[in-house]
Amino acid sequence: MMFRPLLQAMRPRQWVKNVLVGAAPAAAGVTATTQWLDVLLAFISMTCAASGVYLFNDVADIAEDRLHPVDEDGSKHHRCACQCATGDGCHLHAEGT
Repeated sequence: MMFRPLLQAMRPRQWVKNVLVGAAPAAAGVTATTQWLDVLLAFISMTCAASGVYLFNDVADIAEDRLHPVDEDGSKHHRCACQCATGDGCHLHAEGT
């Protein structure tokens, strides 16, 4: 899959936290379909915003990441966002992912 590195750089495992957007309406007993569509839109918006911040942060930290390409926990840094920002992302070759 050619977009896999970009998807990984967007940190999909962090998206689970955005489910909390629906916690308050669920606790309040919201049952109207139109209100749940608003909750779904809020979830999608939060997911896009969070992923954008992750990608922006990857680009901003590129110089520091070159100094230590592997984190303390052994995970490698996501370079796909940096390649997309510099124009090298056309091939989506994510080094280190």
